[in-house]
Amino acid sequence: MKREIPQTIEFIYGYIRRSRQDMLREKKTNQDTLAAQRELIGGMLKEIQEEEGIPYSMREEIQSGGDEIASRPRFSSLLEELKNVGSRKAAIAVKDISRLGRGDPDQMGMVLKLLQRKCIYIITPYQVYDPLNSHHVQILKFYMFMGNLELDMIKQRMKEAKYSYARQGRFMGGSQAVPYGYDFDSYTQKLIPNDEQAPIVKKIYYHYVIDKIGYNGISTILRKENIPTKTGKQYWSPKVIRTILSNPVYKGEYRYHMTEKKYGEIHDVPPEEQIIVPDCFEPIVTSEIWQTAQEQLVENRNKPSVKLEFEPNVLAGLIICSSCGKKMVRQYSTQHYTKKDGTKSIYKKEFMMCLPCAVYIKYWDIEKSIIQLLLSEVIEVDQDRLKERLQELIDFDKLNASKINPEDQIEKLKEELTRSKKQLDGIQLMRAEGELNKEDYDRLKEKVLNQMDEKQTLLEEIQADLEKDRIEEINIEDIQTGIKDLLEVYKNEELNKTEKNELLRGIFDYIVLTKTGKGTFDLNVMFNPKIFFNSSLS
Repeated sequence: MKREIPQTIEFIYGYIRRSRQDMLREKKTNQDTLAAQRELIGGMLKEIQEEEGIPYSMREEIQSGGDEIASRPRFSSLLEELKNVGSRKAAIAVKDISRLGRGDPDQMGMVLKLLQRKCIYIITPYQVYDPLNSHHVQILKFYMFMGNLELDMIKQRMKEAKYSYARQGRFMGGSQAVPYGYDFDSYTQKLIPNDEQAPIVKKIYYHYVIDKIGYNGISTILRKENIPTKTGKQYWSPKVIRTILSNPVYKGEYRYHMTEKKYGEIHDVPPEEQIIVPDCFEPIVTSEIWQTAQEQLVENRNKPSVKLEFEPNVLAGLIICSSCGKKMVRQYSTQHYTKKDGTKSIYKKEFMMCLPCAVYIKYWDIEKSIIQLLLSEVIEVDQDRLKERLQELIDFDKLNASKINPEDQIEKLKEELTRSKKQLDGIQLMRAEGELNKEDYDRLKEKVLNQMDEKQTLLEEIQADLEKDRIEEINIEDIQTGIKDLLEVYKNEELNKTEKNELLRGIFDYIVLTKTGKGTFDLNVMFNPKIFFNSSLS
């Protein structure tokens, strides 16, 4: 078919994407509809290039079949480019007008305004549309209006079909939303218990309802028994356990359309519009067990919370778990016991814990070890030996990052490395867009990487020399005396918890705890470099 291509066009952007119908067709026939579009539009543009000499490029929306512009990154990028083209200099080639979108009328209006403002032509296999031609504009508006109307009708039919299926007890959540403990039968669209996971669900309900164990306790039990989560992780979040305990699907009841999204906000649906189907799936727990769990959930939720201490605890922010690298937190509880003679006793438990790693260490054992460590590692150690060990006891990477007494040469090298990284990014972008062939790309990349290696090596050497010089300048005797005085203040003065925490954080940068056995542990300390390099302890 002969097309009348305007002579002012200097470049054509081909744009292809899957429509909803395309995606449904692919599921039924395994046909690659994107490849078919690529052949159609690519062939058309190649023909135009041969006849008219107009260059082109293809933009493919590979994964998105959405109608909103925000859900189509390739199209969003194309619109940004088109904002900078000259009037009547560019065109978009598509299979049909609906490929530009048929979503929100405001968005489609914005697209049409851009096409008109820059006079960007639209080329289809059957027609070339001029956005300044009133007749063509009417056609474009009609197609966009009909496309939007059709989209609304499709969405409404899909919604009504889902509601109808849900009332029949079919699971409409999709394969990704299948709750832990169940599998999805695609033939019947029903949930069926998973042979491996269903017993774990029963176990969670048993521990919560019968053993009266809380979320954190159940999480620890499952982890110690090496039971993975739905996603294969070892750590069970208390939120996941609470969700399992409150989901009525485990007693065989299906609930659908309980909330809906309106204007970007989630709202509860009126009870008469909600879809609740009892005895819909094979239950994993009995209705009695499930109901008891709900009563306990409400009871626990209404319990008065323990009054919180607003001042930080002594070790707050200092102790790091060696297994996961996360900061350990304080856990405090009080247990009441009745003795044989009938009198009451109170036992207070206080731990530093890492919940994901199931590490619990007595709180005050750690504090005692820290004080003893200060004595053995700093105060009572030989001065020459301490100077040698400072290389191990100070995190120089962190010190350099904090720019304590920065040197001009170090800063200059860092700036040059940053520029080299940006240069490398630019080379990779040019290669991706076809502006560099593989040979030139490899040559330029190797050159930049070699320069970066040389600068990085020089930077590390200068930093190492600087660290050594800093250590040589330290007066070890003053440091030992100062820390000894601080320790006496810590032990003997009536400091509150906040003051003690500030004092420890002034001495230590962080402390890594490694559990070695039941109740035993090792501490690996890193001192705050400020107490050595730019502050006085006196």
